[in-house]
Amino acid sequence: MACGACCAVEPAACTEQEAAGIPAVMVEAGPLGRFVRQEAGRCSALLGYMGVSVACVIYDSRPRCCRVFERGSAECLEARRRKGLEAA
Repeated sequence: MACGACCAVEPAACTEQEAAGIPAVMVEAGPLGRFVRQEAGRCSALLGYMGVSVACVIYDSRPRCCRVFERGSAECLEARRRKGLEAA
């Protein structure tokens, strides 16, 4: 995959059960629940360079919000716009 913009817009929320399947160092708890930790404005599970080549290191155990995010959706296009990437 080449994009990754969706992984750099806002932290991915996860349930307690989802968090249990993600390395603890990648999960943080906040006042609104658990999230996959962000580093430098993007998901800590995202490897590579946005817009060039990226991969999710927790792909098989990624939270539901990541699983249902649709490539090419309005949310996808907005994330790409916010990160300065061309439309998918």
